Amino acid sequence: MSAAVLPDHVSAYASEVRRHLADLPHEHVDDLTDGLEADLTEAVADAAGAEGDAAAVDLAARFGHPEEYAAELRAAAGLPERRPDEAAGRPTGGRVRRSVRSMMDDVESAVEEMTNQVWWPWVRDLALALRPVWWVARGWVLFNCVAVVLGLGGGPVPVVLPADPFGLLVLVVLVLTSVQLGRGEWRLPARARWVMVVVSAVAAVVLLPMLVAAGSARTDVRIEEIYSQASPDDGVYRDGEPVRNLFVYDADGEPVDGARILDDAGRPVEVERGEGYDPETDVTTYLEPRLDASGREVWNAYPLWSWTSDEGTWDDDLGIVRPEEGAAPPALPVPRLAPLPAPDVDAGDDSGDEAP
Repeated sequence: MSAAVLPDHVSAYASEVRRHLADLPHEHVDDLTDGLEADLTEAVADAAGAEGDAAAVDLAARFGHPEEYAAELRAAAGLPERRPDEAAGRPTGGRVRRSVRSMMDDVESAVEEMTNQVWWPWVRDLALALRPVWWVARGWVLFNCVAVVLGLGGGPVPVVLPADPFGLLVLVVLVLTSVQLGRGEWRLPARARWVMVVVSAVAAVVLLPMLVAAGSARTDVRIEEIYSQASPDDGVYRDGEPVRNLFVYDADGEPVDGARILDDAGRPVEVERGEGYDPETDVTTYLEPRLDASGREVWNAYPLWSWTSDEGTWDDDLGIVRPEEGAAPPALPVPRLAPLPAPDVDAGDDSGDEAP
């Protein structure tokens, strides 16, 4: 019996035994096969003493096939039998499991190092106190995922709080489910617990971006509401469209040039000062204010002077388009209106008194 043959003979058998235990955690495999080579070597040595040739010792004949030996080790340790697909000799993914094992070891080391820090007890206690908040947040995130699929938002996504009764009911059910699962009041089947792990992981990743997006969406909605409800500070509107100029007529139906209009509080009534572009003629109309005796601009003296882009030139000094010959009052829409009747001072005098 040579020392070179014996270790290889024993090592091959031991390797096969370990291969049939590869579906178990590596700690269990180490415990089950600790000292396996030594036991096999001793058995081969005893057999070689009787038969005279260690290489001829058939370990499978003495101890059974490596798969059977592995099964006996499982049974002795009270571990479950190997799954049928693995027992049939299909690939067990040993390399993948070893990679996962290595990754899990690294995670465990990182967690252990973190929990040994002086600040860990405070963080742990805070996390435990905030668990109910996390359960509610997890249900809210899950609702928004469902809302995208079923179209339950009815507005910006993510939805802070659904307005329709059905969406509100779905939100309540999902939050309640998340809370009850978190409290341990409801339990998923063992085979389905990975679903909650995946949902929790996804919720933890998207919660902060979703909160930021929800805050931004609500701000945008509020700004739109304010603008939609607010009336313009300045300007005159007709059927929702801004009026660009005003033409004032007196009681005799004659136009009044330079009429200054104030409201009931004495504030100047001004029209929109912006440019007016006509896409049909490709012409832009500009408005010019009147000037008072001091040379100050007056924007509530009507009609405002106006000129078009066809009548202007570019001013290099000011960087704007200016009229070639100055602004002038626009053409009146109606040259003259029918005069109003003079008020009847005697109408309504019903005293019946006669002059003396």
